[in-house]
Amino acid sequence: MRLFFRLALCVGVIASYMLVNSVAPADVTEKQDNTVVAASQTEAKDAPDFGGLGKEDLGISSPERISAVIYPYQSCTVSTEVRGIIDFMKFKEGDTVDQGVVIAEISRARYEALVGEFRGNYEAVERTLERAKENVAIQEELYSKRACTYDDVVKARSEVSILSARKEEADFKLKQAKLNLEACIIRAPFSGNISVLYHEPYEAVENLEKLFGVIDTSKVYARVNWPEARLGELEIGKKAAFHYGSRTFEGRVEKVSSLIDPASRSKRVHILLDNSDRKLQVGMSGVVSLPDKAKASLEGETLNN
Repeated sequence: MRLFFRLALCVGVIASYMLVNSVAPADVTEKQDNTVVAASQTEAKDAPDFGGLGKEDLGISSPERISAVIYPYQSCTVSTEVRGIIDFMKFKEGDTVDQGVVIAEISRARYEALVGEFRGNYEAVERTLERAKENVAIQEELYSKRACTYDDVVKARSEVSILSARKEEADFKLKQAKLNLEACIIRAPFSGNISVLYHEPYEAVENLEKLFGVIDTSKVYARVNWPEARLGELEIGKKAAFHYGSRTFEGRVEKVSSLIDPASRSKRVHILLDNSDRKLQVGMSGVVSLPDKAKASLEGETLNN
């Protein structure tokens, strides 16, 4: 009886094990299917909705259009040639300035004093030189009358040579002092806008320290890295177009680099655009196309259709 009970128990355990193994794979398969469906729904939900806009409407480059960035026609950073304290800065960032207008001024008192000192030295040496020249004339006349020796004449002439050298040195120092005084006034190198101010009034600056930046955006460059495979399409003066959003700006190829970047296999190209209305801002990103190339592409698509 006990043996029969043990046998029945073993049969029950084996049957239960087989039942579990037959049900588990079905559950796993069902869970995997549910996971795939959920992931698909999530991807569809997270996919960006462009509102029916195409790549060109969004500014995404196509094979015929290449990404470009707007750069100023001219730009420079103006530094001070002299050290001192900034007395004033007449403009703030973003202001429009004309060529030659005074932007800032370094304190002039110290340099005015130096100009006065070197002018006095120059005038003193000049007066001494005139007396030395008169002395040479006297010594030469005395020597002709045998009233002095030739050594006296040579000595007088040597003094004139020494004073002439001192006069040139004093003149150089005076000119340098005048240049430093003029350099206290800092002017705009060309017409444009103040892009950045590196210092404020009453701050101390050293020689060749940056003061401000100026950019000219009356014209701008669309700078693009043109693919090596399409270099045959380029030539100086060729028409080109810069596209920003729904707007198009016409221009011409102004500069083409003579070097190919080995990493990107492209050349840097500058396309000059008129910006008298200031609609294009430095740093804007868009795409560039060559009208002839775009027209040929459009005709090809029409024929294919």
